[in-house]
Amino acid sequence: MCDIRLNKSSLLGEITVCSSKSVAHRAVIAAALSGRDITVKNVTPSKDIYATLNGIKALGVSYIFENETVIIKKSILNKNKKLSFNAGESGSTLRFLIPVFTALGNETTFSGEGRLPMRPLDDYLEIFDKNSVCYEKGECYLPLTVRGTFKETVFDVRGDVSSQFITGLMLSSLATDKEITINITTNLESKGYVDITAKVLEDFGCSVLFKDNTVKIKKGICSIDEYIVENDWSQAAFFLVAGAVAGDVTLRNMNLSSPQGDKEIVSVLEKAGADITRGSDFVKIVKSKINGFLCDASDIPDLVPILSVLGAFAKGKTHLYNLKRLRLKESDRIESTVSMLRAFGVKCESGDDYITIYGENSLCDAFVDSFNDHRIVMSSAVMALKGGTTLIKNYKAVDKSYPGFFEDYFRLGGKGEIL
Repeated sequence: MCDIRLNKSSLLGEITVCSSKSVAHRAVIAAALSGRDITVKNVTPSKDIYATLNGIKALGVSYIFENETVIIKKSILNKNKKLSFNAGESGSTLRFLIPVFTALGNETTFSGEGRLPMRPLDDYLEIFDKNSVCYEKGECYLPLTVRGTFKETVFDVRGDVSSQFITGLMLSSLATDKEITINITTNLESKGYVDITAKVLEDFGCSVLFKDNTVKIKKGICSIDEYIVENDWSQAAFFLVAGAVAGDVTLRNMNLSSPQGDKEIVSVLEKAGADITRGSDFVKIVKSKINGFLCDASDIPDLVPILSVLGAFAKGKTHLYNLKRLRLKESDRIESTVSMLRAFGVKCESGDDYITIYGENSLCDAFVDSFNDHRIVMSSAVMALKGGTTLIKNYKAVDKSYPGFFEDYFRLGGKGEIL
């Protein structure tokens, strides 16, 4: 594991953040199942994206990945074959591709690394039971061997565990000529991620009707040869908060009309008192006086670590709630976020589904255990801008989603050294 030492500093200037991992996953899978040659551009290399590329390779799809461009070749998909696939630590990859492999009738053994074998798959197991799809698993969810294919085209799935299950079923429509109907049986959380999936499928020629917690998808004729992935609001959030607490930062090439739910970071910052300027394709933020805020994070769970950092510098109390799903991320993100805050001397408390942060803290030197969680590393780096000397354990966890994070951080004036 590699550690990094950071020192108090300010971030000043302009950057373009990495491309959206959420969009890239979906676009690569859609292109792989399109039955034609398609070039997907602006794909930031990351461990999670490589996991998805390994997934389409297991399906028999040929591709070339260089210069942030994935050239996907028209390929004969593996059907009714015996396959194996390791999804690494990527929950998105695993949950997106399980229904695709199954819709194609393959017998597949899925495996994973890190905490991925412990992340729930119950929604799929219930669907398998209803469709007489055979499966075998051990004490954890992985390894999981799935045999058979779906007999039905109507699926019931919860919306309050993970929207990734809904996305996986939506993407599986590309592996069949039948219309698929998904009934969401509970309140839908993280709707923005389902919206991303719907937009990508429509871009690839599908008909998508999303109404009253029911999604209907019918594969259409794909007529595109090129797809450009937009930039990532989840990753932009780290630099926006950095600008609000310790700098003057402009993010270029941002789509303010994006279906990405995490663009909500702009509204949260504005409500907290941040000085933000929105342009047609950029966002500029300067150091601001931040007030404590209340935030229902059910639709933006990935923003919780960096919003907790914002709360640490706010005047008054910040309360983040509806966080229960964070217990089963790359780390227990309630526990790891609170651990990070306390390492810096921030007063906070937590419960089963909330974190409360008491602001206006004087930060101490900190040793931060990243829990091998990319979002904890990046949030800690933003906190370090106002701290003393900060040592972050295993900073390379950022390779999961944003390998160039520290290049951008240092380019804007962040101070520190890799140990």
